[in-house]
Amino acid sequence: MARLFEGEQTFLSPVLRPVEKLFYRLFGVNEQEDMRWTTYAFAMLMFQRRGRFVNVCSAATSGSSAVQSAAFQRLADDTDLSFNTAMSFITNTNWQNYSPEVTISYFSKHGALAIHNWMSAATGIAIAIALIRGFSRNRQTA
Repeated sequence: MARLFEGEQTFLSPVLRPVEKLFYRLFGVNEQEDMRWTTYAFAMLMFQRRGRFVNVCSAATSGSSAVQSAAFQRLADDTDLSFNTAMSFITNTNWQNYSPEVTISYFSKHGALAIHNWMSAATGIAIAIALIRGFSRNRQTA
């Protein structure tokens, strides 16, 4: 992981490096330019905002499919519960005030909530690395 965070070559670099460059080009990122803390913060907030939107929409539409049972409608009808569930998975607390087996659809569980199980952890790692880089660079210039 340290080699990856330092930008060194890893065994997956020949496969994943072209994909990484494609994403840089799509989002207009210059990988040679250092990011300020405000840019890191803005990027993290926008990433989480999009994820929250997907989670809330997924939870709010859980009961809309004809093949779903009536129990799914509870999460779809309760806006506060939908928002609370989405926020808890974004913040990696994963708090649920319902029985997921009977209340939420498989799509919502796997397409939104399970993805946030690793996205929130990945965001935490990215923030930790940004802080470490910031502290080490600040110490070098002082």
